[in-house]
Amino acid sequence: MAKYSKEQKEAIQSRMMPPENISIPRLSQETGITVTTLYNWRKELRLSGKAAPGRED
Repeated sequence: MAKYSKEQKEAIQSRMMPPENISIPRLSQETGITVTTLYNWRKELRLSGKAAPGRED
């Protein structure tokens, strides 16, 4: 299992949110991080009260 720094994770999470709103499949292609990991990160954003675009999983 890959380990990502807090800074790297936050930078990628910020790209999921406005104004960029980059899709998870595209972020996965760009970063090499699995879509499963990225969906989990988006879920963390939502649970923390931050709005993250996309459908509910």
